[in-house]
Amino acid sequence: MKIKRDEQGFALVLSMFILVAVLLLVASMTRMLQSQLDFYSFNNNDKQAFYAAEAGIAYGKEIFWNDGIGGVWDADNNLIASEVEKINQKLSGNGELDYLHKSDYSHSPNPNQPAVKLEARALSNGIDKKVITTFYIYNSAFNNAISSGGDITIDNNGFINGNIEKGDIYTKGHVYGPDGGTIIDNSSSDKVEIVDSEIYTEVSDDFIPNLDFNQFYNIAEDKGTIYNVNSGEVLELSTLGDVGDDFTYINGDLEIDPSVNDFNGSGVLVVTGQLNIKSNVEINRAEGYEDDYFTIIVKGEGYSEGIVLDTDNAIDMQGFIYSYGNTDFKNTFNIDGAIVTKGSLSVKNSMGINYESGFLDSLFDWGIEFPVGTGEQKDSIYKVINWSEN
Repeated sequence: MKIKRDEQGFALVLSMFILVAVLLLVASMTRMLQSQLDFYSFNNNDKQAFYAAEAGIAYGKEIFWNDGIGGVWDADNNLIASEVEKINQKLSGNGELDYLHKSDYSHSPNPNQPAVKLEARALSNGIDKKVITTFYIYNSAFNNAISSGGDITIDNNGFINGNIEKGDIYTKGHVYGPDGGTIIDNSSSDKVEIVDSEIYTEVSDDFIPNLDFNQFYNIAEDKGTIYNVNSGEVLELSTLGDVGDDFTYINGDLEIDPSVNDFNGSGVLVVTGQLNIKSNVEINRAEGYEDDYFTIIVKGEGYSEGIVLDTDNAIDMQGFIYSYGNTDFKNTFNIDGAIVTKGSLSVKNSMGINYESGFLDSLFDWGIEFPVGTGEQKDSIYKVINWSEN
């Protein structure tokens, strides 16, 4: 009987140890579960705060230039309270934007290129998140398939696949075409009359920005690619070799002569005189150059027409054209990119323009300055330079 009592006591003690162990295990699991719940809550709030801050940055990108439209920025360049509330209503409790601040244009790592800094702070259940971004900015004239300081005349059918968000045709003048002539605006998939006001907007004199030819000269001087042409003479492009990836500055008149049928690359061709195209030329149409955009900039000093394409020739390119004077294409003109002309634009045959913003990458890579908009001109945010969060 004594042995039995000892066994019962041992069993009781063992049961107590097991019970204590179970209680300790339950307590430990409870603490672990609470810790995991706290971590999940923190992580969730952290994500929501970050999401709200990102939403503020995205909103700022879209409206940062709207100083005169509804007064969305206060005197300290902070987004006004009513605009902040609009963002928070869309967030529906998934974080809350505290403020959005817009800086001036002095934060660019490239001294030639303006930039803007946006800073957003957001909260979620006591967790705060701040996102600071810096973006290059550029003149909004480069947002459109065609920007013209004069009339646009197209004597045959044209195809415009414009920048859906920003616009197709912007002109100070009017758009003219032949009887029955049409533009097919591929951004809306509608066939419309060439003078339909829905596809173009009249703008003021200062809509087209001036570019800095002194800067172009300095870039080419560093590269050793300046070519001076005597008055009354014309330089033939074929004498320069392959200019596809160069920054070439022609101080005078240039002719793309018949022996030049194609070239490729993301180079820049600057002509202070007249550019005369006397060849059926393709630019960046060869395999392997799908991501390249060639830039042609013509000042046209001494001429009413800065760029002339002869009757028997055509140009088909991927890139960007900027002309200070009138631009006269006497035959077919096709471009994937954009064209800006401070004068009028005339196309005697068919025209195809497919807006692609890739040409901006090439211009930024060369360090070409985009003038800040004034008056009718506006600015658009481009690519991010710096991004930080804390």
